[in-house]
Amino acid sequence: MKVEQIKYSAGHQRLFYVPENIVLFSVLTHVFTPNKGEEEFYFRPLLYNVWNLDYTFQVNGKYVFVIFEDGIKTLVLIITIE
Repeated sequence: MKVEQIKYSAGHQRLFYVPENIVLFSVLTHVFTPNKGEEEFYFRPLLYNVWNLDYTFQVNGKYVFVIFEDGIKTLVLIITIE
C-alpha cells in the first residue's frame, strides 16, 4: 500500500487512478472529509486501465481517500485544500 500527498485549491477536480492490477471490476474509495465525515464513491473506468472520479472539494482542510481495488486496499491519498 502506498501513501501519496497532493495540494489543490477548493472546487471541482478530476482524480485519476491507475490500478496495480490489470483486470478490475471496481475501484472504490472511502473519503474522509473535514465537513461531512466519511463518504463512499466509485471511480469510473475511463480508457486504457485508467479510472477517474469527479469530486468537488467544498472547504479547506485535509481530505483522505482510501482506495480499494476489488475490495483490497491499495492506496491512501491525502489531499490538502488551501
